Parts: sequence; structure tokens; C-alpha cells
Amino acid sequence: MAEEKSGLLIGANDKVPAAEAGLLGLQHVLAMDVYVPPLIIAGLLSMSAVETSGFLQVAFLACGIGTLLQTSVFMKMPMSQGPSYVPIGAIVGVFMANGAANGGMAAVIGSSAVAAVLLILLGLSGVYQKIVNTLVPSIVGGTIITCVGLSLLPSALNDNIFQASGNIYQNIDLASITMIALLISIAIGTHLPQLQRIFKIGSIVIALAVGTIAASFMGLVNWSTVAKAD
Repeated sequence: MAEEKSGLLIGANDKVPAAEAGLLGLQHVLAMDVYVPPLIIAGLLSMSAVETSGFLQVAFLACGIGTLLQTSVFMKMPMSQGPSYVPIGAIVGVFMANGAANGGMAAVIGSSAVAAVLLILLGLSGVYQKIVNTLVPSIVGGTIITCVGLSLLPSALNDNIFQASGNIYQNIDLASITMIALLISIAIGTHLPQLQRIFKIGSIVIALAVGTIAASFMGLVNWSTVAKAD
């Protein structure tokens, strides 16, 4: 009863139909940008196409394993584990300081494994959470995230996934079209209750579809790689 009065379309304990759960899962995977940090790292480390492809696959596999562990064993909440933008600078620094292409990646993986173990131990101890809550209040955490986002803006504008040359005006037009589609979907879902489950819950995947179609008409999507794939 409390969930019905909360105004939520889907309550915390509600059973979601398989088709709807699949759509929401797809929407979340498409919107969570798991691929962006690996692509940025691959570009900064001058990885080849084959190395970048393998790096992306490993990143998705690791995120999948982390998500299964978090949702079934640890946090037990409906969340997805994804890569962070924060250690990108440290990864590049470790890579370059340890021989770059000649052994640098081994140092990155080794240091990441050690750091992961330390973070797990700190998390289990409860001490880490107290330190973070004391030394990193909301204003500090928000400022750090904002600075990270601003520092990555040049990469986002100059290395758009639709066009490597980074035509900023076309990218802004495309972003505007996608945003308008998102807002229209939310508005339809809000004012037409019978369409809530389609337009309000699925607004992100609808906006992504509209943006991709618009990008195709603008000549910014190259489907040749997909057409030639096995």
C-alpha cells in the first residue's frame, strides 16, 4: 500500500514482466556509457583496433561480473556496476611510467588488482566509509565529479562516437534533437497515463533511437563495419 501511494510506476517489491524488464535492462545498458571510459583509455594509450575491441570486451565482462556480485551477494539492490572516469589519469600515468607498450599494461593490471583488494578490505572494515563521510562531504564529492566531467569535455567534443573528426556544430544539433525527443517522451508519459509504461519508463531508449535515426540522416553513422561483420 505504501508503494501504491508513493506515485512510483514500479514499486521496490513489484514483479516486472519479463518483456518490460528486458526493455528496461537494455535501456540502462545503453544509457550507462560503460564503453566510454575504456574508449578514452584506449585512445590515450594509442591502442590498435584489435586491442581496443578486446579491452572493451574485458570491461563489459568485468562490469557484468561486478553487477551480478553486487545485486546477488553484496548490496542486493537494482544497480549496475560500471567503470569510473576518476582513475583514467592514474592509469595513463602508470602505463607511461612503466615502459608504455613494453610492459606498461601489465603494471596497470597489477596495480589495479592490488588497489581492488585494498578497496574491498577497506569497505568490509567500515573504516573507509567513516573517513569518506568525514573528509569528503557532498559539496566536495560533487565538486570532484564536476571537475572530472569538465576535464573530459574536450575528449567528448573532439572524439564523438558518431564522427571521429568531431564537428562540434553537428554534435550539438544531434544532442539537441535527442534531448527534445527525451523531453517529449517524458511529457507524453506524464500527461497520458495510459502510455506511461511506454513513454515515461522507456523515454531514454526512445530518445536514443530517435538520435541514432537523426544521426543516420545527417550522415554521421557508418554502418559498413556492422554490414561486413561475421
